[in-house]
Amino acid sequence: MSCKPFPEDEIVYKTLRQTAHGLGYWGDISEVLVPHVTSFQLATIPLTEKQAHLKHNKAQVMEKKELLDISDDYIRGLFRSARCMAAVTLAIDHLLMILIYNLEEVHIRVHAITIGTKNSWWPKTYREQYRSVSEILTRWLEVIDVEIAKLLIAAASCINDLIGTTTAGVESRQCAVDCQIAVMRTIKEQYSWFRSPDMSLIQVKSHLTGFAKLPTGAIVKELSYVSRRLEPHQEDLQGVKSVLAVSYDLSIVNGLTQLLNIFDDCLRALTTARGSMILGKAREREQYEKQAKDGFFTAQPVFSTVSPAAAQPSKSHDDV
Repeated sequence: MSCKPFPEDEIVYKTLRQTAHGLGYWGDISEVLVPHVTSFQLATIPLTEKQAHLKHNKAQVMEKKELLDISDDYIRGLFRSARCMAAVTLAIDHLLMILIYNLEEVHIRVHAITIGTKNSWWPKTYREQYRSVSEILTRWLEVIDVEIAKLLIAAASCINDLIGTTTAGVESRQCAVDCQIAVMRTIKEQYSWFRSPDMSLIQVKSHLTGFAKLPTGAIVKELSYVSRRLEPHQEDLQGVKSVLAVSYDLSIVNGLTQLLNIFDDCLRALTTARGSMILGKAREREQYEKQAKDGFFTAQPVFSTVSPAAAQPSKSHDDV
């Protein structure tokens, strides 16, 4: 008997393998996101400090109120972005864990059907074997479908939050530049041989530099990319459920053997992805604990200094 699968079965095999490997990319993304969760939270500390100094400073500059309002949005956006990235990493971990657990169960049950077919005194007919395999696979595919939908929803929500944070970051940095220019102009107008400028202006000027620059744009691109890669797999899984309704070759022993091989391949891909993610989280936790012990935190993104020379509005939303 030929081991070559029928065209319908090739769809099943190919989709299962591609979906497992596609989910492996999400494991990589989770490893990238984990350090940024901490970095985004830490970035709010100097911003909140600057905001407090500006709020209590008595300098009368129109641009200062606008900067305070926008920096409020930026700080809230950073907190939301940190939470949504944490939610995505948890959704990825949950998805991989559920898939691995269910796939192991499916593997055991399909293997039991294979052994039972070979050793039973009254072996099941191909139609009975097919019904058993089809029911098992259909339930597993429904689990995948639900969990992938949850992950894509979490990713889409996170992308929206990050885009909002990107806009608030660009506006706050530009506002800081405008405010700095206005303060310097006022200082220049007040300065003379017989009087010094208002001290509050000197103080406010020192708090208008060093606004955080965070890689929100790069994270949005990565999440959008892996979401686009996963959406076709979700559609393919819907097609696989239809294929199962007409494919009987899966019930033949050779078909089951090939299916078990696919499950082995899927398990390896999913287990590797989750293992890599767990290691990444462990490294980040170890680094955070070390920094907490030393009393010195190193943020993941680079902090840039805003200067009047950068007063031109930025059209790029790659980083904020």
